Amino acid sequence: LDRPIPRARTWGRFRLHDLMGELVAGFDAKSRLQEWCQGRGITLPAYRLLSSEGPPHAKTFRVEVSVAGRPPARGSGRSKKEAEMAAAGEILSRLAAAGEGA
Repeated sequence: LDRPIPRARTWGRFRLHDLMGELVAGFDAKSRLQEWCQGRGITLPAYRLLSSEGPPHAKTFRVEVSVAGRPPARGSGRSKKEAEMAAAGEILSRLAAAGEGA
């Protein structure tokens, strides 16, 4: 209230942009992929554990995700969830590159 309107408007835009970024970041790759499938009426993604290697305190998981009519994508991570996120992110990237808007 103690600043000119244009300056307050600029601050508001920056703050709104930050808040929108936080909201978008809240949607993880697995959720976005599931929503993409639901939006097109196709079977939900299927995740399959390919391997888990390494000592119990430092395992590396490899996961494959399949979506109807598309080649599967793979991801790896320090947990199953992280590997699933990586695989979902990979397939989302492919969909976006193919112009299928993921």
